Amino acid sequence: MSLKDQAQDVLIQDGRILLPNNRWAPYQQLEHEYIHNNSIDSVFHNTIELNLDKWINCVTDYGYGDITCNLNYWLWMNELRPIKIKILVDETHYNKEFGNKETTIDKIDFYIREFCGSNIEYQYSTIRRSFGNLLRTYKSAFRGKSLMKHTEKTFRSMWHKYVPVNLEQYWFVPLSMQMEWYPVKDEWKMPKEKKAVLYRYQPPKDWDLIDNYSFENIGDKMISPDEKVVNKYWDDLETALKKEGYNVEYLTYKMAPKTICSKLQKATLCVSSRGGFSYLAQHIGTPTVSIYPPAETLLNRNYNGQHVQFHNRCIRLFDPVEISKVDIDSLVERSTLEKSVAFYKRINYNTLEKMQRLEKDVQAFNSETAKRYRRELQKDAQPQEEVKTKSKSKAKTKSKK
Repeated sequence: MSLKDQAQDVLIQDGRILLPNNRWAPYQQLEHEYIHNNSIDSVFHNTIELNLDKWINCVTDYGYGDITCNLNYWLWMNELRPIKIKILVDETHYNKEFGNKETTIDKIDFYIREFCGSNIEYQYSTIRRSFGNLLRTYKSAFRGKSLMKHTEKTFRSMWHKYVPVNLEQYWFVPLSMQMEWYPVKDEWKMPKEKKAVLYRYQPPKDWDLIDNYSFENIGDKMISPDEKVVNKYWDDLETALKKEGYNVEYLTYKMAPKTICSKLQKATLCVSSRGGFSYLAQHIGTPTVSIYPPAETLLNRNYNGQHVQFHNRCIRLFDPVEISKVDIDSLVERSTLEKSVAFYKRINYNTLEKMQRLEKDVQAFNSETAKRYRRELQKDAQPQEEVKTKSKSKAKTKSKK
């Protein structure tokens, strides 16, 4: 089946088309048409006010999960009708952060061109990281014209200074969106050797700097704030896997993307903390166990929403012995894909409660915008002040001589 046929099956079903906000919209395709760009474009324009003829702006970040979740939908859409995406990055994405083998730019290029082999047209636009973080914070509310159109011109000008793109064409695909993964060049095949590849999450800070709030955000990745507990868990897991005849190898971000994907493709099983390697395994089709700690260890927080993307040949387990004994043949047949059943509905602020909620969101958004704007202005002024200070000190030195 061609990619275009696959994309049609993924995005168009029963007289409806899947939108990038995880909602369906009515879509009538004429019998004599294969795919008609104009009819697709009109659906996007009339529902979420996105113009597919113009550049579509999207934001990503360091992790493979950030990259795959934000681009997977657009790779499929590009098979139905050619689109152009502008990927918003910041200065840190051009560096090898957190001990990574590649920069974020390198990862994105690899993902689109080599890993997926897509011909989608894309380019990068550099923005300030503080504003990128704000986009990621307001990812559910700030899409297209939905929030920016309610802000005053003063705050829109602040955005345009540090985010020089058409924000009405900005879109953030929700991380909770379940859909088929774009096919890759080298898919998983059952290897002869029994091999497990493991990814153990490593916090970016020293253990003593991980406070309760940080643990609450990434508790399912860390398992425990106690390093001894974490070390014992991974030792027990490795021992259990070896007892079942697995050769064990750890994956790290110090490996090149091509190396990581090759190891996932040739492994019998991937056992991973929630993170980027699980997403790559989803694309490749590698049978995967996503480590999911019991509720009593996670500060009463429900992490189901963070794990819904792992629906292709994936199961959530925690006990090391149970993981080591997982039946690979059954896991290969496993799919928990549940696409949205909801239809798009335009938000009408027709009640006092909705209007008050909108006003509160806009005020909070504007307040954060102003804070970040002042912070960036101070950064811009700082180098000039340092130059002036140095020149003054030199002048004083010369006068003394």
